[in-house]
Amino acid sequence: MLYIFMGGILCLLFVYLRRVKPQMPLMRHENVPYGSLTGRSIGRFFAENKIPYVLDVRMDDEIRTWGLKHTGSTVIVYIPLKQDREKAFLHDVLADSRMQTVLEEKREFLVMCAAGARSAHACILLKELGFNPINLYDGLAQVPQEFVRTAR
Repeated sequence: MLYIFMGGILCLLFVYLRRVKPQMPLMRHENVPYGSLTGRSIGRFFAENKIPYVLDVRMDDEIRTWGLKHTGSTVIVYIPLKQDREKAFLHDVLADSRMQTVLEEKREFLVMCAAGARSAHACILLKELGFNPINLYDGLAQVPQEFVRTAR
């Protein structure tokens, strides 16, 4: 019974800390080689056109269901990162002419998925190739509805 009580306290503490953490729009962490962006702060970056390229690494069925709305001159590139298919993913990225432009111009670009885990993995892979990725670390699920499109 004590373990259940302590587990409940830890869960509440986790929820509280997650809710009150500061929302820093773009940050560099010492333990990861790429930048991070919160879903809540994405609107400002689109408004200022700071991120003209977005790489969406979600699966095809996720992309058909919901995604980012095209805003301004933002280019959204869809290249899914499938489990245990990193080499195929990197090949597809390097074969895409838009991503070649990003690499040649050394531009930062946003990498996103549904919850942030796949995009973090993609950022690590892309950084090794010389890209400058920014991870949407809390995923598309935390992006304000005004920037999200859903299937009709």
